[in-house]
Amino acid sequence: MDMVIPKKTKKTQGRQKIEVKQLDGTKRQVTFSKRRAGLFKKASELCVLCGAEVAVMVITEKDKDKDKENEKGKGKGKTYCFGHPDVDTVVNRYLSENKNNYEDNSGFGDSLPVDVNEFNRQYAEAEKVLEKEKRHLARSSRRRRKEEEVMVG
Repeated sequence: MDMVIPKKTKKTQGRQKIEVKQLDGTKRQVTFSKRRAGLFKKASELCVLCGAEVAVMVITEKDKDKDKENEKGKGKGKTYCFGHPDVDTVVNRYLSENKNNYEDNSGFGDSLPVDVNEFNRQYAEAEKVLEKEKRHLARSSRRRRKEEEVMVG
């Protein structure tokens, strides 16, 4: 007497492998936002768990819709930054510790290839974008909860 155990069917497909290729349009922007947030979260966890000082900069591609600006080299991508304790501190520390490497290997001499004021501007811009995304996420969460309450009630 063999006992037959019925197979359980999965309700979802689970986590699927995806082909790594360049995306287009809205899908690309959504993927960028999610992966950037994930990257910054991992960097933050590294800081907390290991006491590391971390700086991450992500610069988007130039906007392809602005062909005229791109031809002239003026179309710049957006810069997003994460730093702990902050980007300036980490970058300045790196540059001061590696100044001899620049002088010996790259020919830059005393004029290092980084403009800290530009980093400050980009960091401030990134903070504004982050706050905007946080507000949007909060509104979406509230809206979703209200919809769930209506469906349950």
